[in-house]
Amino acid sequence: MSHVLLDDPAALDLPDGPIALDTEFHAEKRYVPSLHLIQVRGTSGPAYLVDPHVPGMLEGVRDALLAHSWIVHAGRIDLELLRIALGAVPEEVLDTQIAAGLVASDYPNSLAYLLGRRLGVGIDKSETLSDWSRRPLAPAQLEYAASDVEHLHALWAAIDVEAETLDRTTVIRAACRWARDEAIADRPVDDAWLEMPGRQTLTAERAVVLRELAAWREETARAINQPATSILGNRVLFDLAKRRPVTRDSLLAGRRAPRAALSKHADELLERIARAAARPAWAQPRTFPKGSLEEARLAWLDAFALTRGHRDRWSARVVLPVAALEAIAHGDAPIDVLSPWQFELAGAELTRTLASDRGIECPAIPL
Repeated sequence: MSHVLLDDPAALDLPDGPIALDTEFHAEKRYVPSLHLIQVRGTSGPAYLVDPHVPGMLEGVRDALLAHSWIVHAGRIDLELLRIALGAVPEEVLDTQIAAGLVASDYPNSLAYLLGRRLGVGIDKSETLSDWSRRPLAPAQLEYAASDVEHLHALWAAIDVEAETLDRTTVIRAACRWARDEAIADRPVDDAWLEMPGRQTLTAERAVVLRELAAWREETARAINQPATSILGNRVLFDLAKRRPVTRDSLLAGRRAPRAALSKHADELLERIARAAARPAWAQPRTFPKGSLEEARLAWLDAFALTRGHRDRWSARVVLPVAALEAIAHGDAPIDVLSPWQFELAGAELTRTLASDRGIECPAIPL
């Protein structure tokens, strides 16, 4: 498609209305990905390619970009990087991936998949993993980058029409606002362990150690701008959480322990393990040990979310995400756990079902 590689911020000429926006970045070997290109397109005209390496370019385009609503696809990392690069993001960011997950049960879907399914459009993804840091960028890279914003307006419009037929327009915009706020929020390091597969099955005594170690790893990774798993892998943290060593010798005693890395951080790791052991029972995470009632409740809630999503055409992972289901499985009320837009779609029925005379311990899922 037609595109312009900006060499002067003043040449950015965007019509009124929302702008389609995407970025190219490198996430390898970094905690915070490095931004290498911003692609922007208005409701008409060419795609503008903004090079953040050009001195003064970001400052020059900042006000023009922030004056519009944005349409993005799977924009969490884009928004995080642009908040840093521009100092802010607009109040309204419309995410086509989230919107698509609120008119159909399958989620998440790539931009290429949604364009093919909803618009019959194919896009070339051959440059996805090319080197975006090199200069000058190759013509194929520029064409690829421009194509990522070529059809976003049309895709949003197609989803929006479907949303209107489902009376879901307001819900989708509320969900996009929620996702925008989540993307630019500072994530607590104490929540880092929630991204680790398998952590639900640990006992509370082991889970509190894993949470403490994951928080330490996150702090360390942020400080040196490296991926968290490059400090110590998930497998190592799980092993330490299960063994809970208290001496340097026992810390290094694991059969597959990376002794050099553990030795380098031994004092910090032992201090965190001791800190976790001192936590009172009420401060330990709520978990789902195998065979427990909580595990059974969580499985039932997951089935509820999936069946309702298929029936009502929304994604369980958007409307009833795992973190919400876990809280509800431990007895929290849906109205206290879910955002208003999530509750509107599923919370009332879930509340009624939980309050039925059979309850969650032996539920019947009405279809």
